[in-house]
Amino acid sequence: MNFESFKVEYLVVFDTKDLICTNLASFNHLLQANDTLKIEGDKLTYKGFTINYLVQTETFNEQQQRYFHLKLSTTEVNRVTDFEELLKSIRIILSRVCKSPVQTLWDDMSFYYAVQAYPIVHVTENLMRKLITKFMLTNVGFGWTKIYTPTQVKDSVKKKGKENLENSPEYLYETDFIQLANFLFVEYQTGNTSNLIDKIKSVSKIEELSLEELKSYAPKSNWERYFSTIVDCEHDYLKNRWESLYELRNKIAHNNRINKQEFSRIAQLVDEINVKLQSAIDNLDKIKISTQDKEELTENIIINTHQLYGQFIIEFNRLHNVLVEHFHEKDLKRLGPMQAIRLLYNKGLVDKETYEKTELVITTRNKLIHKSHEFNESELSTMIKYINEVTKVINNPFQEDEEDEYDPDLCIDCKHNKGIYPFSNDGQLCESCSSKSSKYELCTPCGTFHLWGELIDNKCVNCNKDE
Repeated sequence: MNFESFKVEYLVVFDTKDLICTNLASFNHLLQANDTLKIEGDKLTYKGFTINYLVQTETFNEQQQRYFHLKLSTTEVNRVTDFEELLKSIRIILSRVCKSPVQTLWDDMSFYYAVQAYPIVHVTENLMRKLITKFMLTNVGFGWTKIYTPTQVKDSVKKKGKENLENSPEYLYETDFIQLANFLFVEYQTGNTSNLIDKIKSVSKIEELSLEELKSYAPKSNWERYFSTIVDCEHDYLKNRWESLYELRNKIAHNNRINKQEFSRIAQLVDEINVKLQSAIDNLDKIKISTQDKEELTENIIINTHQLYGQFIIEFNRLHNVLVEHFHEKDLKRLGPMQAIRLLYNKGLVDKETYEKTELVITTRNKLIHKSHEFNESELSTMIKYINEVTKVINNPFQEDEEDEYDPDLCIDCKHNKGIYPFSNDGQLCESCSSKSSKYELCTPCGTFHLWGELIDNKCVNCNKDE
């Protein structure tokens, strides 16, 4: 946008009883107390720079107060610095004499800097969106936008009549500035703290603890996990600058005044942030994420972007920890949740209803994490209810019947047919049960059946690790 002129208007109020600035002449004398300001008619000159000067004044509030409305303008748009210095001199004089603050009624200078700032902030926002979009698409998959988009963003998009973007990365362009930062900078923990506590309890000397292992339990952001190794930039360096830019950006977005110093700060922040974001984009192909890390990344994004999905994942992890804690005491802590609940069921320690509810919860979680499957509020609420019921059953005291051993040759599903197909490295499925395509799927490389949703790219966790 090209400016042909600048206009600034101030309103200042004096109490008439103070006998200060009782008329236009005395007001002009007050301004000219600064030797650099000279007023002649409708012109005001500051150090050789002349602008248009107009003042309106009236008494009000039963003549107890008088206002002065200053209108200052210039067509010499190339003399921005001179105009700002002139304005500053006027504000200083008025603020020293007037009891009430000087009110700004119009400020083209703020508009000028906002116009200069918006495009460069826009570039930085879109660099961040580009980084997140490419990172997510290449590491989680195209379906991530269906689940991992904030609910409030989805609602705002629908209000704008853009429902067709529901499964598109374009959703990210509707995401709030600070939410973008949350993706990179919110810290989260992946390690089970109970394992850390057990580790500490098991050692007798401090030398038996590994510093690196202890650090692995500390919360980390996605920037620390995936980008700090490819970009020479600390988490706090980028996070602090993004937050500072967010505050200044809001002043522009909400039509608050912005001055030259703030614009200079915006330009500095943009330059510092852009170079780091571009470096991250250029080196994305160097990031290698394991299958487990992908799951942790996906879970964290769900927790931080979708309230109900996030609540389900949190509750599922609580159930997982309950199972891990139980079998940790029996030196079986490496069991997965499905293997753990199946072992409890096969030993008669939980009933069939509890087993089936747990199986359904695990399948729901796997569909959500690995397939980006969508669930409605009722379905997720039911799953959370099941988790609470199952957890209560597992936490109840029980005794294992050592003599009541299950037959490992039987199908783990129907319990009466002979098992012939390996299932998740723990048990077997019969011919009939293995054909339940809505419940089980086959990992072709190793020939092992798994619960539907556990496979990633049609391969189990072990086969993915072998690549």
